[in-house]
Amino acid sequence: MGNDGHVVGVVEYDEAIAALHIQKACLIEHFKNFILNVRLCQAIGLNKDWEQILDEQFKDL
Repeated sequence: MGNDGHVVGVVEYDEAIAALHIQKACLIEHFKNFILNVRLCQAIGLNKDWEQILDEQFKDL
């Protein structure tokens, strides 16, 4: 299903579940990287707030 709520393709149940697991793993990895970047900036004394770090992380995608 697309962002607009319309069906864009039909897949098997196991393929859909596998795609959701991959999406979940990627989301967790990005969140872990975000937390690591925030902690590293704090540790080395950079004056960046979490919003700046998050913006930079999304630009890298």
